[in-house]
Amino acid sequence: MTRETKNRIDEWVSDNYVWYLGEVSKNIAKGKMNPYADDLVIHMIETLYTQGEDKINQMIDDDMLGRWLLIGASQQLRSSTSPFYRIYRQEKSWSREQGMEGSFNNIFERPETVYDDSLMECMQEEMKKLNFYDKEIMSKYWMDEQSLQQIHEYYGITKLSLTRDINRVINQIRESCNNC
Repeated sequence: MTRETKNRIDEWVSDNYVWYLGEVSKNIAKGKMNPYADDLVIHMIETLYTQGEDKINQMIDDDMLGRWLLIGASQQLRSSTSPFYRIYRQEKSWSREQGMEGSFNNIFERPETVYDDSLMECMQEEMKKLNFYDKEIMSKYWMDEQSLQQIHEYYGITKLSLTRDINRVINQIRESCNNC
């Protein structure tokens, strides 16, 4: 990424940080999630610097960067597999009380945490223990990322049965891996 693009991002953030934080606080990180609003905003701003230069410049030119950041923040907050969840929510909040300046000053002072694969390993072990039918359905659904419609067409199983069976297996795995 060129210095010019980085400067454009910096300028946008300086001009719009208060607005963006307000929108995230009021409309996305509501209720119990409000303490994570500052962390979420910083995480999404960090994400900008990993995006393609053409994409960033186009969004700034089209005045769509704020919309992209709001949508991204919403998705990060709701997903338990998102980087935001692993970095902040799972390890408690890293919110800083000094606002933007304090957040940027402390952004690289976080302790290094090793990613724990025990949950993934537990899930894989539980998948091995499933009966053939459940293993096939979950393999198509999770590993092959097929939709219910695709699995329905392949096996001829009703979508209602597929939904029930997938939810049953997910709950079974969740219970088995609860302490991982």
